[in-house]
Amino acid sequence: MQNNLQPQDKEYNRNMTLALVLIVLFMGGWYYFYETPHIRAAQEQRQKALAAEVLKARELQALQDKNAPQAVAPAKPLTPQPRETIIAGSDRIKISTGTLHGSINLTGARIDDISLSKYKETLDKNSKDVPFLAPAGTEAPEFIETGWISADKSILAPSADTKWQVEGNSTLTPTTPVTLTWDNGLGVKFITKISIDENYMFAIDQSIQNNTSSAASFFPYALISKTEPKTVKAALGAMRAGPLGVMDGTLKYVSYDNLRETPRKEFPNSTGWIGITDKYWAAALIPAQNETYTANYRYFTDNDNEKFQVDYLGKAHVAAPNGTATYSAKFFAGAKELKVLDAYGSKYNLRMFERLIDFGWWYFLSEPMMKLLIIFYSHIGNAGLAILALTFCVKLCLFPLARKSYISMGRIRDLTPKITQLREQYKNDKMELNKQTMQLYKKEKVNPASGCLPVLLQMPIFFALYKVFYVSIEMRHAPFFGWIHDLSEKDPTSIFNLFGLIPLDLPTSLMIGALPCIWACTMYVQQQLQPPIADPTQAKVIKGLPLMLVFLFAKMPAGLVVYWIFSNTMTIFQQLYFIKYHGQRIDPVIPAISIND
Repeated sequence: MQNNLQPQDKEYNRNMTLALVLIVLFMGGWYYFYETPHIRAAQEQRQKALAAEVLKARELQALQDKNAPQAVAPAKPLTPQPRETIIAGSDRIKISTGTLHGSINLTGARIDDISLSKYKETLDKNSKDVPFLAPAGTEAPEFIETGWISADKSILAPSADTKWQVEGNSTLTPTTPVTLTWDNGLGVKFITKISIDENYMFAIDQSIQNNTSSAASFFPYALISKTEPKTVKAALGAMRAGPLGVMDGTLKYVSYDNLRETPRKEFPNSTGWIGITDKYWAAALIPAQNETYTANYRYFTDNDNEKFQVDYLGKAHVAAPNGTATYSAKFFAGAKELKVLDAYGSKYNLRMFERLIDFGWWYFLSEPMMKLLIIFYSHIGNAGLAILALTFCVKLCLFPLARKSYISMGRIRDLTPKITQLREQYKNDKMELNKQTMQLYKKEKVNPASGCLPVLLQMPIFFALYKVFYVSIEMRHAPFFGWIHDLSEKDPTSIFNLFGLIPLDLPTSLMIGALPCIWACTMYVQQQLQPPIADPTQAKVIKGLPLMLVFLFAKMPAGLVVYWIFSNTMTIFQQLYFIKYHGQRIDPVIPAISIND
């Protein structure tokens, strides 16, 4: 069999092989260096003796810290009780809005019972609303607490055990704030007014009425406490989750794993906001923006539980004799909806408040793509079709580059005689051959790597879209058509049980769904539109790429695979278009045409 490939075809083959190998390396590296460490960390057990020593030292430090929020010290271990039992056994006032519902515990004035009305736990039509905050005593309590710390310990300030009284309204709604009061019996009265908007932002207006003849100083504080059984450590480490905030214009994020290693991180003289974020939900404290505060990220262990806390301690506020001291703050508790976070950031001048969402390294691509996807979704009404519209826009933006790439390959074909001449002239001197070839490309203004650029540019877009589909709450439980009921999760079917026709439970490693298989078919068709590979080893690598990558795509969110399928389909039509209208037909175009003897 005679090999009649032209030099420019070999150049093209090398470029395409390099691009595809780089994609495999990037994807494999991302999975190995980004995902695997979290999984490995979740499986490892910390050394109990060292953890006990660190815990003891940190507890002692917290107890000796004069200005530490009083709820920092871990609570005594309790036998977990059902959420409903604890809520029913305490005096509370209700919270009711269109987006959330729950209650405020009058003991400690804690916001510790919130469920999100717009989101369900599962896809089942009878599923309950997503529970977010939970009271102490449950298996995984999470709550928000605000209050004062007295500079003079002889002047009593409210604590976690304080029983507050309700004045006026007994239900918190967007139009009816609630007011809580407590008198310490020594001439000082504490008043807390709590308001909420139609979404997820609470406003806390605190005041102290000093009815004594002496001035009294108090430090305002707030905290978010989150407790999880150690058995769920893997779930906590799956994505960017843990304490974070923007202080002095800089994003300060600490993963749960890092906080376990260093159980306290302090940020003195800060401005901005702090919180705890998970995949779809977040709670964030927003101190008064006109003064500085000291922020802390903390970690404790309590028997079989792990406690994470973020808190801030404000500057001293002095209540003059027969005078008043006030402090106003806010906190966010709810779903990480991009549109809502953007609105809060603009309204309250909160820098990077949208970064509660884990956009990843490619946030400058992920965020605008998410916004565009949300726009399409709001107009089309189907998340899958919105993904197709986004794919079309991406390919449209890359079309000029793809066209230039194909035209450049055509110009390289025109240089075939000169390249052949150089190969003959410098066949015994590869260094000089490469030098002369590059000079020829430069003289003719041809970029031999231009064929790789469209493929290489897809990589950052791929990783940016991975974040969009994986962490965007707008994609959570968003259906497409047929068997795809949640585009944020992987395809639930498997080719090994004939996509559910055979009642057979399969291990996770064999869950290769229909979408990844369709993607592999589009990759195969693309390969047939490329020039043949002269090198047998390279040819085997290229042919095996769809099979290797299908296992990786099987773990990806279904929305990302839908994007890539449609992107491949559009690329196929682009190739056919360029072949027809730009004279870029490179045999064999289809399997029926081959290199003959």
